[in-house]
Amino acid sequence: MYVTRRITPAANSDAGRRGFINQYSLSTAFDISTISLISTTQLTEPGEDDDEFAFLPHAIEFKPDGTRMFVIKNTGTLVYQYDLSTAWDVSTISFSAKYDVSGEDQLRSLDFKPDGTRMYVGGMKKHKIRQYDLATPFDLRSGVTPGGISDSLQSFENNMRDIQFNPDGTQMFLTGNQRD
Repeated sequence: MYVTRRITPAANSDAGRRGFINQYSLSTAFDISTISLISTTQLTEPGEDDDEFAFLPHAIEFKPDGTRMFVIKNTGTLVYQYDLSTAWDVSTISFSAKYDVSGEDQLRSLDFKPDGTRMYVGGMKKHKIRQYDLATPFDLRSGVTPGGISDSLQSFENNMRDIQFNPDGTQMFLTGNQRD
């Protein structure tokens, strides 16, 4: 199990903000009462030092084989790609790529088509889901082409937090914290 977390030492300040991924094991599958922390890994990006880098992770997705992880930062429009040298072990991440989602102000949700050929993102300000086609499955480095854009979903939810699709892609689930 993986959980994003952030540290904000000073109220309303970017100074000292840090983003982490906590990795847990469950000694009994799907039983959270058997949880134990395995590792805590800070998210970084090359060229950024600790004084500048304020990564506030929001959504996390993995390539099905566990060798790649994707994270969005809830203060911007970037999708970050990390490679894992050991599958499913986030302590082995290395920054690989990032993709800037145009047309949105603040990303909140991220999902992939099961075969990795499409990425879906949603944001808090525009209330739409954006689709991107990936030239190589689960790889932001090899070509990302903007695809469709949903109509506004604001009447259903005006503070989007997550999207997920059922396995065959015929249903989409949207969560947020503004509508009942």
